[in-house]
Amino acid sequence: MTRASTTRWLAMIAAAAVLTACGDDDGDSELGDASTRLDAAIADAGGTDAGATDASRADGGAGDAANDGGGALSEPQSAAVVSAINAGEIAAAMLAETRADARDVQQYADLMIEEHTAAQEMLDAWLESESVTPAPNPVSMMVEMEAATVRTMLMPLDGAAFDRAYMQSQVTMHTDALMLIDTRLIPGATGELRTLLMGLRADVVVHLETAEEILGELPAAP
Repeated sequence: MTRASTTRWLAMIAAAAVLTACGDDDGDSELGDASTRLDAAIADAGGTDAGATDASRADGGAGDAANDGGGALSEPQSAAVVSAINAGEIAAAMLAETRADARDVQQYADLMIEEHTAAQEMLDAWLESESVTPAPNPVSMMVEMEAATVRTMLMPLDGAAFDRAYMQSQVTMHTDALMLIDTRLIPGATGELRTLLMGLRADVVVHLETAEEILGELPAAP
């Protein structure tokens, strides 16, 4: 996994911890601060490893788990990552269905539930037909952690503030998913699983482009 993605995840974990500890009604400003720190962490990913090392130590070694060599995953490991991606997208979208204000955001959330549910059903059918059991691994655990962190950051928000934060998170999550599919999942897959992954990749590209478009049309945060 790239250092930029590891640093991105660690920054999101730290931001979620701030939001949880804060426990007040100033969710918008806290999320804005978290987003600023996340952007700074990504921009700094080309520099020293010291910050990431310290963050990893603080959060119980999540950075070490993400830095697992960067090679292609086995098919059971890839299945666990895909399941984590789908579950994270569905959970965030279900939250958006009750919190989003803009119609475009609501429709996007509906699409995420529909298409990621369909993707999971196809994966489940392949797992059953091939008698494969998903193998949890550091990458799938980091995907789960990212999704949980996003939900933590979104929970205090609603209305227009939620809309913008949710769509920002969708850009981040789909960017990360695309990177994982290209660098960790497809290289180790063959046959039907590779076909499923290529289909998922095509969907993720469309989801990312749509999220960027919707985000660009939302009112700027005050």
